[in-house]
Amino acid sequence: MNFTVLLAHNVPGAAFGGAWQESDAGVMAEVEAVSRALSTLGIGHEVRGVASAGELAGALSASGSGLVFNLVEQLPGGPMEACRVPDICAAAGRRCTGSGSECLALCLDKGRTKDVLAEAGVKAPAGLRAGAGGEPDYSLLPAGKVIVKPADTDASEGIGADSVLDSRDPALPEVVKRVSDRSGGRDVLVESYITGREVNVSLFEDGGGLRTMPLAEIDFSAFPPGMTRIVDYTAKWKTDSFEYLNTPRVIPAPFEESVARRIRVAAAAAWLAAGCRGYARVDFRVSADGTPWVLEVNPNPDISPDAGFAAALKAGGVEYASFVEAVVKNALSPDV
Repeated sequence: MNFTVLLAHNVPGAAFGGAWQESDAGVMAEVEAVSRALSTLGIGHEVRGVASAGELAGALSASGSGLVFNLVEQLPGGPMEACRVPDICAAAGRRCTGSGSECLALCLDKGRTKDVLAEAGVKAPAGLRAGAGGEPDYSLLPAGKVIVKPADTDASEGIGADSVLDSRDPALPEVVKRVSDRSGGRDVLVESYITGREVNVSLFEDGGGLRTMPLAEIDFSAFPPGMTRIVDYTAKWKTDSFEYLNTPRVIPAPFEESVARRIRVAAAAAWLAAGCRGYARVDFRVSADGTPWVLEVNPNPDISPDAGFAAALKAGGVEYASFVEAVVKNALSPDV
């Protein structure tokens, strides 16, 4: 490929000032892996860390690269600022890998994503938003367990073992406030907690088609009775914790083919409904009757070598460099 790539990433620590430092720093593992893959493919590239949208605009002006490989996950202006990266690239006349700004902003807003999925006939847990606009009527929630999580963050930031409780528990408003406070005062989403198996599906575009990697399940079997079975921030990022060490992936997940097919179909439907491009991961809970419930749609997910997406690629027999090549080619396609 006779062109160069600007590999743009956020500067760890610039967005949070120390909060969620584990997930923030994880971007550098992605940078190293993608840079190595681009070198393997013989694609010239330069790596540039940016701490603001303005810095990105300046980097684009100074670079002769025609394509931006977008690994900008967080910026100081708030979660939505990083969503602007594809639009900033387009304004500068540059192509950008992965999903566009509209999709990134939609999927960051979990409440809006639910509405879009519902319109497309894709099942997602019922829920409501709580925050600065006033306390909602929690009696509108279905009876049973709920999970409280920030409405507009990813990487499990703000989610802990205390995030799951009964919808009729008098402590619910207190938990809502606690999750909001530790997330910088953001709104939170209170949604039905689906009891069942947790599975995710990695997808990417290749040669004009959508490829679905083998289903990956999170194995909670080592959790003792009474311990909340979720992938919270500790389980995802605290490498010395019980939760991290006892939530292995099982790929391919052992589902009956009829159920696996339902999950794959739902993942593709969620991709289309959200307007994803390039690559994405869709997270599910699968209830006892085999119904897949979409928890989140994650455009431009973590593609570091230790992350679930890379593990799914390996299970699907896809070399990491081949995946990076497909992402680059998709971004350069005239149809994008």
